[in-house]
Amino acid sequence: MNGQRRLKSRTAFTYVEMLVVLVLIGMLAGAAVVSLRGRTQTFALRTATKDLAAALRHAQEEARLRQCPHRVVFSEDTSAYRVESAPHADPADFTAARGRAGRMCPLPRGVHVAAVRVNGQEIDLDSVALEFGPGGPLFSGHVRLVNDAGEVAWIEVVRGTGQIHVRETIEAEEAQ
Repeated sequence: MNGQRRLKSRTAFTYVEMLVVLVLIGMLAGAAVVSLRGRTQTFALRTATKDLAAALRHAQEEARLRQCPHRVVFSEDTSAYRVESAPHADPADFTAARGRAGRMCPLPRGVHVAAVRVNGQEIDLDSVALEFGPGGPLFSGHVRLVNDAGEVAWIEVVRGTGQIHVRETIEAEEAQ
């Protein structure tokens, strides 16, 4: 009978055992959060790059379909962009494109446009307008995006073919 009492008394966990398990779970969860925190900047950069490339492709397709110039313009602080169109083919007549593309699309926090090179020349970021005509892009060049961690991603536009390439390799920018 004494042996049966011991078995019955050991069927539940003690408070100390429960506390040890909870502490271990907390430590593992904390380590997971810390390891994922560094990756959020990489994911934000990758997402911004793909979204901006999609906006460039959209402007190019709309220019072809509607037979009028379209362009992607950036906000003064290069933290947002939108697609504009000139329905009457007058460069002074650019207005926000119809639909979601015409709204300002903010880049994720910590990501910004670092440089834009058009036709071999780096251009001033407060006057950036990447224009597409009915026959394709009116420029060749690339857009460089950078996050707060110093990682860099590129979008390249090829004038002759109209192809828009995203460089998926996201690498830390070396100190200059």
